[in-house]
Amino acid sequence: IECRGAGRPSEGVVADTRGERARIYPSPELRQGVAEKFPAAVEWQQIGLPAEFFPLLADGEDAFIKPGEATVAHGGIAIEEVLVPLVKIERRTR
Repeated sequence: IECRGAGRPSEGVVADTRGERARIYPSPELRQGVAEKFPAAVEWQQIGLPAEFFPLLADGEDAFIKPGEATVAHGGIAIEEVLVPLVKIERRTR
């Protein structure tokens, strides 16, 4: 989806993964420190994830890029990324 910049976290090497739509932190404290600077971001619950895997997701059509910039990205929780369309094509015989 097309996303707009909400700002890029200046976290150094704190995040294990630094994507445009998701950041992965090794502890909830590190994630929370960044989340405080991005109040629209979602601190995803760790249910079913590895022990040291604490995601912070950009909300809606936001991305962790410079404010005012736009990008096309995936990996977030926007409804367009959650729903998977299904198209069924059948051949009709007469």
